[in-house]
Amino acid sequence: TAPGTFQSELGCSADWAPACMRPWLQDKDGDGVFSCATTLTEACTLNLQVAHALSWTENYGDGGVRDGGEMTVTVPSAGSTTTFRYDSATHLTSVTSQ
Repeated sequence: TAPGTFQSELGCSADWAPACMRPWLQDKDGDGVFSCATTLTEACTLNLQVAHALSWTENYGDGGVRDGGEMTVTVPSAGSTTTFRYDSATHLTSVTSQ
């Protein structure tokens, strides 16, 4: 999952909740790149990390660093589709908003 400061807006009971499946990163084509797309209701700056197995035991932050710092992303406008992509080989995460 991609827990962060935006999860309550997605319907999770709290932010920073790796067990909440709302920002579930899925690898539908089996290529090792996991993704999730969502529409946020307002422009914002959000922070996130990637958590494995619905817990903080294994997590990756900025630059793909294990137990690393939070990634910061700016969502430019309300209604933008924000896509999170996580590469399981490099542990790098990219986020785009359109």
